[in-house]
Amino acid sequence: MADRRVGRVFWNVGFPKSWEQSYRESGRWDDPLPNFALNLGSAFRWSDAENVGNVDDRGLSYLSRLRTDGMGEGKSNAMIAEILGITKNSVDSYVKRIFSKLDVSDRTAAAARAVSLGLISPGKHFREAAHRPRWLA
Repeated sequence: MADRRVGRVFWNVGFPKSWEQSYRESGRWDDPLPNFALNLGSAFRWSDAENVGNVDDRGLSYLSRLRTDGMGEGKSNAMIAEILGITKNSVDSYVKRIFSKLDVSDRTAAAARAVSLGLISPGKHFREAAHRPRWLA
């Protein structure tokens, strides 16, 4: 819905309850991302939102809070290799194989495709919350 006051469904999968509460109380009114998604009609990274559309001061403040809270931070192949105790080349190879099997070209698309195919669960709270949409009032 183009009107923020009606028709929005809120899904919280894997985010802390405190973040959900903060979003319900004020964040949703400052969040520019839903409008960008509706207007753009294609996928984009939230970290690129300032390049996608015009962001007012409230929107910039919201995006800054996301960055401060560490939302959307991925790990490099080198960091993944260190965590798993394998070489970076192995991680590179695995990532390329995953992209090929899912027919995608980036990690975001791979994650979305894997979730849509039921191959992975989006977060540790998946069983509790994934199929419980809550209306924003």
